[in-house]
Amino acid sequence: MKNLLMTLMLLSASAALAEGSQLPVIGGQRDAHGCLSAAGQSWSVLKKACVQPWNVADVRLTDPRNPQLAVYVLFSQDGKQAELVGRQSVLHRVGAEYVSADGLTHLVRNGQTWSLNPKETPIGGGQDEHGCRPSAGTTWSALRGECVQVFNVADIRLTDPKNPTLGVFVLLSADKKTAELFGLGYESGVMLTQTAKGYASADGKVQLEQAGKGWTLK
Repeated sequence: MKNLLMTLMLLSASAALAEGSQLPVIGGQRDAHGCLSAAGQSWSVLKKACVQPWNVADVRLTDPRNPQLAVYVLFSQDGKQAELVGRQSVLHRVGAEYVSADGLTHLVRNGQTWSLNPKETPIGGGQDEHGCRPSAGTTWSALRGECVQVFNVADIRLTDPKNPTLGVFVLLSADKKTAELFGLGYESGVMLTQTAKGYASADGKVQLEQAGKGWTLK
């Protein structure tokens, strides 16, 4: 009987020790996307998933406003967008740089390195003849009669057939009879008129044709 009691006491002590030594499960509060901040996860707009920024970033930068913080940049596969992971901020490619929708954040490449708002000056700079600010990603739209960020207001978004790394943006008039096309490989604001197959420029050099539910540019 004495040996039995001793055995039971040892088993009880071992169970208590094992229970007390278990590591806490990483978790805690989840954010609106179900990401675990305790595990260093943040929601990625481009990947549409919870990620650890330092594990998926294509570029790691120092925050120009706080050198003690890092900024992790993730590029879309087509190179048209760049996300500041963890900040849920997506920049759009405008020429040789990436610009946020509000024009306040610029990601610029210089050789093999990248800089975030490198000059730390108010975004804006010079205006064109219409009062648009190219540095903020705005351009004049004859169709809308105002300065617009075409990547934000485009009715149709396409890949440039001449250069797959560039985008082409198309605005449509309210009656859908006229279209205005923007792209680095084209003159700014090419006007197209409605045809039986879609839209075409006056000289016929630019043709936008509907193919099923999508569009093709010729």
